[in-house]
Amino acid sequence: MILYHELFDLKLDEYGIEIPMQDDRASKSFDFLRGRYHESQFATPPSLAMPTREDLLLAHGPQFVEKILAKGEDLNQLIIEGFELVDSSGQYNRYNPARAQHPLMNLATTLLLHTGACIQGASVALEHGFAYVLGGGGHHAMSSAPRGFCLVNDIVIAIRKMQQLKKVKTAWVVDVDAHKGDGTAQILKDDPSILTLSIHMANGWPLIGDEVDVNGNLHPWFIPSNIDIPIAAGEEHHYLSKLEDGLQRLKKISNLLPDLVVIVHGSDPYEHDALKSTEPLKLTIEQMKERDMLLYNFFEHLRLPQLYLMAGGYGADVWRIHAQFLDEICYKKIGARK
Repeated sequence: MILYHELFDLKLDEYGIEIPMQDDRASKSFDFLRGRYHESQFATPPSLAMPTREDLLLAHGPQFVEKILAKGEDLNQLIIEGFELVDSSGQYNRYNPARAQHPLMNLATTLLLHTGACIQGASVALEHGFAYVLGGGGHHAMSSAPRGFCLVNDIVIAIRKMQQLKKVKTAWVVDVDAHKGDGTAQILKDDPSILTLSIHMANGWPLIGDEVDVNGNLHPWFIPSNIDIPIAAGEEHHYLSKLEDGLQRLKKISNLLPDLVVIVHGSDPYEHDALKSTEPLKLTIEQMKERDMLLYNFFEHLRLPQLYLMAGGYGADVWRIHAQFLDEICYKKIGARK
């Protein structure tokens, strides 16, 4: 089942944010599929219920959650921090407030609606075996702070909500975004019930700078996942074999197979992604399809419910990565196209 709502297109330019995240990535993917299949056969529009305070506390500290829910200047500052809208010299960075049509705090509402959809998507995946949310994937959000265009970690929230409801005991998070899933690793570092795998650029954001601070403490963005697979520039031809090996290792270190797998389905490893920080990893569209079908078939063979979250992807062409994968899955599950 594919979950889509028009609010999944973030429309960052309407907030004066000039990050090259295409506003229509979700809608383009959905419209492509709607043109090839009967909508009633594959789509369940989410109700987009907001997560509760208790839901947010499943992944985040109380002071952070209160700043989000207060909807005041603290929330504006969280958006500025999370979307990196001010540089180290105090100047605006990829942000022009004069062009903004809405206050920044309104963006938080949309992001929280994504979180509600991720919770719903987890329930759908458990019921039907497969769900794809055309949004979500906030893998950089830490327990006490936003980071990397991510306000809250909807991945952890969705899984722990399912645990709270006694729908699952254990889960895997498999992160194939170009950037390491640092927030997810930080939040889950002491939680053996949720194992994490991240395959990402070996040398690139967020893995820049010193691994430890002046006191010798590990910076949170360097906290290891259960399995980390760094891919160096020029190693793209090893990507698929390294991913397959990582999946086998994840299975090996698990005492039992999980009740749910959440795939952080970033399209930013694609060679035509427009974000500068993804340049060290360049997979072709064919390699991206092989990546996605490797994941799907691996989990399908193990009969594991799969929840996909859209995660990172930037520029005019990355929607094609999500669309080609979903086209393949729809054809497998539905059959004939229109």
